[in-house]
Amino acid sequence: MDNIPRNIKKRAIALLNIEETTLATDKATTKKQKLGKGRCYLCPRSADRKTPITCVKCVEWICKIHQNFVCSNCLDSREIETNCDSE
Repeated sequence: MDNIPRNIKKRAIALLNIEETTLATDKATTKKQKLGKGRCYLCPRSADRKTPITCVKCVEWICKIHQNFVCSNCLDSREIETNCDSE
């Protein structure tokens, strides 16, 4: 939304009931993901494992060793359990 005039941007934000901080967070997230490769934050520095993959939640660089794959069904059920626990 960088190339949209301010007045239109403010109207859109007001109509959609979203916060400008959310937009800034999304922008920072996509910037970090576009940089190419980074060092896995969980590996020791001596391992020097570079990876193009980032964590969906915290947006930190993660190598193949530290990735976890979850199918859609398990992900949905896990989100439901998490939401129930927080209430």
